[in-house]
Amino acid sequence: MNPIDYSSFKKFLSSWQNYLESDKFKEVIKKNELCFFFKFEKKVYGASEESRLVFARIKNPDEEDDETWGKQATFVAFDLNEKSQRIFNKKDIKKIKVIELK
Repeated sequence: MNPIDYSSFKKFLSSWQNYLESDKFKEVIKKNELCFFFKFEKKVYGASEESRLVFARIKNPDEEDDETWGKQATFVAFDLNEKSQRIFNKKDIKKIKVIELK
């Protein structure tokens, strides 16, 4: 296991906090109706409520869901740094780290 570089992590948190408080970020959230945030491959994404529900269902499928649905299910998230969208699926779920906004 690699040791944590607290200096880099602290800078990341500080810059992320500044971004969260900025009008630019609030505009992006409002325009795209983002409510679900996560980190994937060193990038931060935001997603809609619909995408959050698909993510949750893929991660914890209902007993009624067949395997085909889980393999075909996708959701879209917005890259907050590059202002682009990406499609995620079941193979991406294990790499997604949810960010809780408090």
